Amino acid sequence: MAESLLIRLGSQKSDVIHWLIASADKQEIIASGELPNAEQLSELSEKALTRKVTVLVPGCDVVLKQLTVPAKSPRAMRQAVPYMLEDELAEDVDDLFFAYAQIKSTSEHNCFVAITAHQQMQEWLSWLSDANISIKKMIPDVLALPVIENSYSAIELGQQVLLRQSDFQGMALDRMMFEIISQQWQEDDAIDIANFSPLVLSNEHVTLTEQPAELPLFLFAKYSEQCPVNLLQDGYAKKEKSNFFWQHWQLAASLVVVALLINLSSKWIHASQLDNQIASLEQEIQTVYQKNFATGKKKKVSVNRIKAIVKTKLRDAGSSDSADQLFPLLSKVTPAFVAVPTLKPQTLKYDQKNKELRMQVSAKSYQDFEVFQTSLEGLALTVTQGSQNNQGEQVVGSFNIKDKS
Repeated sequence: MAESLLIRLGSQKSDVIHWLIASADKQEIIASGELPNAEQLSELSEKALTRKVTVLVPGCDVVLKQLTVPAKSPRAMRQAVPYMLEDELAEDVDDLFFAYAQIKSTSEHNCFVAITAHQQMQEWLSWLSDANISIKKMIPDVLALPVIENSYSAIELGQQVLLRQSDFQGMALDRMMFEIISQQWQEDDAIDIANFSPLVLSNEHVTLTEQPAELPLFLFAKYSEQCPVNLLQDGYAKKEKSNFFWQHWQLAASLVVVALLINLSSKWIHASQLDNQIASLEQEIQTVYQKNFATGKKKKVSVNRIKAIVKTKLRDAGSSDSADQLFPLLSKVTPAFVAVPTLKPQTLKYDQKNKELRMQVSAKSYQDFEVFQTSLEGLALTVTQGSQNNQGEQVVGSFNIKDKS
């Protein structure tokens, strides 16, 4: 399991950004801090590469609603909700984004929705994109607080008090507004608040139950997995950027494998003319091609045709200059990965200016890194090894690789 990186964004680009790295078991704080504004988010880019990233957004920017919708299908329900809430919302429903929670229907409600402005969502995502931080999860901060039976939970973060009232109720208020709201709670409400940071209220009908003090983001790290809604839905759903780039290079690596198989089969045909082995190699080429590139899975393509297709895809996979340099280098690196099967690439980047392949990898031990470097050097490659560190049960590190020739 990987460590977790939590980033709590602000409402505005100028707001303070809070961040924290927690151990895989959420029992230890690895590092934490604040950034003065969203323009400094790039300072977290490297930290996000090998960690599970969760982004929290201010609860004051997200409206949480529990509804009873007279619709049988989820699709009909989603079509009805914006118009049911039209009179309650300050903005035009066309300007708002509705994210639906995965909560089992109750006797009172069958629909749970988090609502925020499209413009706000786009701003949050643009800050992260500018910092090269890609995520799969974005949640309202108030829903990262623990749910406590017969009690609210609360904690102070910056100038705000965050309060969770139930599975899908919560609010984020500045300190003065929190005091005003709390005065409206009457004796019959019997409000109990489990506070994880010091709070003082003048309402005698509210009971404060002090909990062990926690850093807000460390508390969120412990309970964020239980959040019932992810704002990254529909058009905002994204894959982690590191996965996107790995898929891109995985395609390139598959192309190289096919090209190598074709080359080997040609040499074997010329050298031995052993029909059974030729047939075996051609079948392997067909299998790799069908798995990675064929659109019609049952249609067979001749080896010569595959060779022409691969040449075209190699040319189209990138600029001609970088492709001519990159793919021979990838081909040369392949035997080292075969020699150390427990070492896996996480990210690959080719520096065309320096003609250098940069990769971040994970392995089971430091010894795997040494064996991999030795294998690369034995292939007439210049290798620079970066720092390594433990990430749970794995060791993560980096290599810069250049061809001596």
